Amino acid sequence: MRLRQTIRLLAGALVLTGVALPAAAQTPTMATPAGAVYTMTNAPEGNAVVAFARGTDGALTKLGMFPTGGNGTGVKRLPKMEADNGIDPLVSNASLVLSCNGRMLFAVNAGSNTVTCFQVRPDATLAAVGVTPTGGTAPNGVAMHGDLVYIANAGSPAKGEAASLTGFRCDPNGRLVAMAQSARPLSSAKAHPAHALFSPKGDFLLVTEIMTDKISVYRVGPTGLLSAPASTDAAKDSFGMCFTGPYRFVVTEAQGGAKMGGTGKASVSSCILSTEGAITPVSKSVGNNQTAACWAQVSCDGRFVYSSNTDSGNISCYTHNAEDGSIKLGKEVAAMMKPEKGETSGPIDSAMSRDGKFFYQLYSANGAVVGYRVEKNGDLTPMDKGTMMMSMGLPMAAGFQGLAAW
Repeated sequence: MRLRQTIRLLAGALVLTGVALPAAAQTPTMATPAGAVYTMTNAPEGNAVVAFARGTDGALTKLGMFPTGGNGTGVKRLPKMEADNGIDPLVSNASLVLSCNGRMLFAVNAGSNTVTCFQVRPDATLAAVGVTPTGGTAPNGVAMHGDLVYIANAGSPAKGEAASLTGFRCDPNGRLVAMAQSARPLSSAKAHPAHALFSPKGDFLLVTEIMTDKISVYRVGPTGLLSAPASTDAAKDSFGMCFTGPYRFVVTEAQGGAKMGGTGKASVSSCILSTEGAITPVSKSVGNNQTAACWAQVSCDGRFVYSSNTDSGNISCYTHNAEDGSIKLGKEVAAMMKPEKGETSGPIDSAMSRDGKFFYQLYSANGAVVGYRVEKNGDLTPMDKGTMMMSMGLPMAAGFQGLAAW
């Protein structure tokens, strides 16, 4: 098979009008794909979602680019908005999130303090519903449970604006309605939200915090409003989370990364969340000898945990014991992609297809989305060169962020 069609970013300004969104650039596609994969340009002069249809073999076909009607940050890194290498500029998980039923897609616009909701059509193309101010500064993540949505806002130190969480209800058409008195602080004014995630039952919202090295837990009240945060000390740079059961979860730990003396020190912990919101480690900081573990995925059968190690340019695999929630390192390097330039290919956001057969990785420094087949033993087998979905037409290190799949 020949290499799948590549995608190239389109330049141009996209203006938020509050009434209508710019038309999407589309290409013909299959009528009923097996699934889809989405990533986000995070372009500062017009953010857009890039959509791919997924075939039954995991191969991706470009559908087009769908403007969000808002702005990203490009290579400027939150929260200080300083120019960086373009790898993980939002410093977050879940900047691009699908609803549980796969019918809605939410994208943050960190450069214009808004979030965009799209309806997902049956052919996996997107129809913009609207653009909503988040009520905070520099939104970098979305958490959703049912019709309850909370946005993580990174804030702006230069403006004296602290990070926050702001709540919304999503109506059946995908329009967000702000909840009165929903704004909540993090554990301190200097905290940066890396990942906001609801527990599977929706009774708690967890937020990993960079800068403070804490995990803040909020109890969700009957009206959807959050309690004050109860914060637990965590490993250095605890980042991405995935639940492996109703009250069990894993969390990646960057441990400083290459810039802060963390080379070879990346780790993952597994934890139990009590019904009172207390966090207890089960397997604490299990190392993988890699650098900057930041994103986590759990296989659909719950037997394997994958960490994307941004500074090492690879993915590690852990085994997960469903009986006690413990984890063990399986493979230090389960998959990797060589950098096109620089020291790392920059694996950041990852996503699993809903049937559990395919794992997708955004290699942001290479401007590539790569697909892997998930084997029964947890191995990640890259597609052959005809189906690896390397979207090499995307500019490298341009600030891409977010990955969602169904």
